[in-house]
Amino acid sequence: MTDALKSRQIQEIGAEQSRRRSISLGSAFAEFVRHPSPWTLLTLVVGGAAVRLVHGDWRLSDAILPVVLVAVFPVYEWLIHVFVLHWKPRRIGRLTIDSILARKHRLHHADPRDVPLIFIPWQSLFGIVPVTVAVSVFAFGRLGLGLTFLVTISAAGLIYEWVHFLVHSDYRPVSRPYRAVWNNHRLHHFKNEHYWFTVTSSGTADRLFRTHPDPASVPKSQTARNLHSLSNVGVQLAVGLLGALAMAATLLAVVTARPAAAGAATTQMSGPFRPYFAPPFAKSCTVHKFGEGVAPPLSGIPDDPLCVEYAKRDITITDGGAIRFLAAEPARFLVAVSKCAYWQQDHWSVQFAPGQLAVIRWDGSYWFDQGRGQAGARLHNLRIGGVPVGAAQLARLVAPYNPTLAGYFRSYSHGGSGLGYAGSIPFNPQCTK
Repeated sequence: MTDALKSRQIQEIGAEQSRRRSISLGSAFAEFVRHPSPWTLLTLVVGGAAVRLVHGDWRLSDAILPVVLVAVFPVYEWLIHVFVLHWKPRRIGRLTIDSILARKHRLHHADPRDVPLIFIPWQSLFGIVPVTVAVSVFAFGRLGLGLTFLVTISAAGLIYEWVHFLVHSDYRPVSRPYRAVWNNHRLHHFKNEHYWFTVTSSGTADRLFRTHPDPASVPKSQTARNLHSLSNVGVQLAVGLLGALAMAATLLAVVTARPAAAGAATTQMSGPFRPYFAPPFAKSCTVHKFGEGVAPPLSGIPDDPLCVEYAKRDITITDGGAIRFLAAEPARFLVAVSKCAYWQQDHWSVQFAPGQLAVIRWDGSYWFDQGRGQAGARLHNLRIGGVPVGAAQLARLVAPYNPTLAGYFRSYSHGGSGLGYAGSIPFNPQCTK
C-alpha cells in the first residue's frame, strides 16, 4: 500500500480525533493511573520482583523465558482477542454462556471513547490475579522461574493496558512505530472488527493468522460497533470466573502430569489428577486465622508446614472492601512462597455493597507439600447469585466444547457443589525430613 493510501486510511479512521485537540503524554498518564487495573498489575510486577530478588536461584532459563514471552505475546494477544473478547454468547438450555470480558468488550466496541471500558474489567481481576499467581507457583519446575514468569507476564499486561488506553485517548501518534500500532487498532474499531486483532504491535500475529489485509481491500463493516448482541447475556461475572478456574484446571492437568524425580517419596497418583484429599500434614498444623483485609506479618510466620485461613467475604465496591482485599493479597502470597508445605483455606464473597446478595461466593482449600511432591485444591459451596453451582453443572456447560475437560469435572468432583483435584508437583529434596 502506498504512503498516500496509508495516509488516507489514517485520516478516515481518525477523523473524529483530528477534530479534537491532542493531549500530552503526561495528561494521558494522569488519567491512566486513575483506574484499578494498572495499579493491580503494577502490584504484581513490584511484589513479584521483590520476591524474585529475595528468592535468588538465578539461572540461564530466567533470561530465556522473558525473551520467549515477549516473542509469543502478540500471539497470546491475538488468541485472547479472538476467542475470549469476541466470544459470541451461546445458549445451553436456559443458561447463556457469556463472560464479563466479552460483554464489556462489546460495550467497548459500541463506545470506544468510554474510558473505563478500555481497561480490563475490575471484576475479572478477581479471577485473573489468583490464576496467574497459581500458575506461576505451581506450573514451573522451579519457583524462581515461576516468579520470573509472574513479573514478565504482569509487566506485559501493564504495557498492554497503557498502549490500549493511549490508542483510545486524544494523544496523537508522533513516532512511526506507535503510529503503526495506533493505525492498526483503529482499523479494527472503525474499519472492520474481523481483522487487526493485535494491540501492542502491528503486522505480527495478524500476519501469521492472515488477519492483516490491505485496508483498501476490506469493506467497512456495519457491525464494528455492534458485536453479536448487547442484550440477553445471562451469566456474566460468574461464567468469567468459572472460565478462569477451568483454564487453571486445564493448565494444572498438563503441568502436573510429569513424574516426580527419581527416589522421591511420593504417593502413587492415578493420572494427572485424583479426587481431592486433605493435606497429609493437616493434623499437625496450627491454623492461623486472619480477618477481612488483614495481612499476615511482613516478618513472616515461622511454621513449616504453614496453615492459614483467610476471610474474604467483604469484597465490596461501595465501602472499599475490594481495595482492602487487594492490599492484603501480596503479603498473603509472600508468606507461602518459602514454605516446604503450605495449606490455605479461604472464604470468598463478591458483592457490590455490604448486605447485598453476593454475585459469587465460594470456599476454597489449596495446599502443597514439596517434600512429598503433592498438591491439591478444592472449590466448594459455590453459589452464583445465591444459586448453588457444582461440578456436574460445570461439566454439562463445557461438554459440547471440551469433552475431556468435562470428564475431569465429572471424575474429580468432590461431593455436592464442590470441585476438587490433587496431583503431582516437582519434588524438592530439601523439604524431606
